[in-house]
Amino acid sequence: MKRSILALLFSVVFLFSALCQDSYIKNRLNFKLAYSRYNNGWHSGMSSESLRMGNYRLEANYGVAKHIEMGIYTGFSYYQSMTGYWSYGINANYHLLPFIIDSDNFRFDLYFAGKFGGWTSYYTLNNTFASNDYSHRSPHKLEYGFGPGVSFYLWKHLGIFTEYCYGKYYYKENSNLRYGLTLKF
Repeated sequence: MKRSILALLFSVVFLFSALCQDSYIKNRLNFKLAYSRYNNGWHSGMSSESLRMGNYRLEANYGVAKHIEMGIYTGFSYYQSMTGYWSYGINANYHLLPFIIDSDNFRFDLYFAGKFGGWTSYYTLNNTFASNDYSHRSPHKLEYGFGPGVSFYLWKHLGIFTEYCYGKYYYKENSNLRYGLTLKF
C-alpha cells in the first residue's frame, strides 16, 4: 500500500513537471536578509533568555533549473560585547509551485531549503586593569539543515519569508526558525 501511494505521488510530480513549459525560478536572482535566534553555548547559571542571541544572515541564490536555486550565505552573531560568531556556507532551494503554477508574477512561493556550511567564533576579554587583553578564535564547526520554507511577495520584487529547518546548528541546536526579507530579480 505504501509503495503504491509513493509511486502515485512520484507519477503526479513528474506529470506536473512535464506540463510546466517554463518556470519563474530559472535564471532568477534572489537575495534574502534573515534573522534567527541561536543558543550561545554559555551554560553557567544564566537565564534561558540570556542564553539566546540573534543571528543575522545574508543569502544570495540563483535559479539554475526550473525548480532549483543554489547559492551562498554568510551570517554574523554578536554576544555581550565580547563574542562574535561568523557563519558561512552553501544552500539549495527546491521549489514546489512551478510544478503546479505557470506564472512569472506569482506572489507566493513554497520550497524545501537545504543548507551546508560552518561557523567559527572569536572572543576577546578586555581587562582595563591588565596590561594585555586575551583573544581567541575557535576552530570551524559544521552546520547543516533541511526543511520547508515559504515566501510571500508583497510587491513585485520584495517580500517576506520564513524557513524552519531541522539539522545541526550552533551549540547542539537541532532546529532553526529563520525569517526576513527576500528580494528577487
